[in-house]
Amino acid sequence: MAEAERSLVLWDIDRTLLYVGEIDRQVYRETFAEIVGYPVERLSARGTGVTMPLAIRAMLLDNGVPEGRVSELLHPMVGLLPERLAAHTDDLRQIGS
Repeated sequence: MAEAERSLVLWDIDRTLLYVGEIDRQVYRETFAEIVGYPVERLSARGTGVTMPLAIRAMLLDNGVPEGRVSELLHPMVGLLPERLAAHTDDLRQIGS
């Protein structure tokens, strides 16, 4: 019987476990532009210590998305982030520590 593949999942809400340079912020920029339709102007401070949905909610509101559209855009953004991160796998391996 073959051994099952294992994955390690780290939940790093304040950038204390992993360093990824600017890649995480780039991924947020790419995801915002794709889902909202215009470039992000304001990103929150680094290491805010909040979960991804809360960070995305704040980013949407800080960048002029009306409160009434936040729920509609939040879930697609959360869903797209892993795909965007995967597109930067080589960068993450080179820069991450």
